[in-house]
Amino acid sequence: MHSSGVDEPIMTKEAIQQFTDAGADILLLPAVGTVFLLLTKQKKTVKMAKILSMLTMSAIGTSQESASPETIRQIALWNKMCGVDLQHIGDAGYSGVTPC
Repeated sequence: MHSSGVDEPIMTKEAIQQFTDAGADILLLPAVGTVFLLLTKQKKTVKMAKILSMLTMSAIGTSQESASPETIRQIALWNKMCGVDLQHIGDAGYSGVTPC
């Protein structure tokens, strides 16, 4: 799921269709700001998922989990601008971000 910085897709239309066919209701995506992922690519992926009636969840599962509340807030806003429905913050409770 992580992008190497090369212009490669995080998620393809075919993969989203396979998840839908398998019965998935929510598509998990890396959060913009945690891996090399442009807002435009996230918007396109979210749009494809919504066409198939899926919810989308962006996830912070990297070192940003223990970042400042302002950083977490900015990551959440970038993904909300892309149309993401839910935000997962991983193990942030261990670092003290979630109570803020």
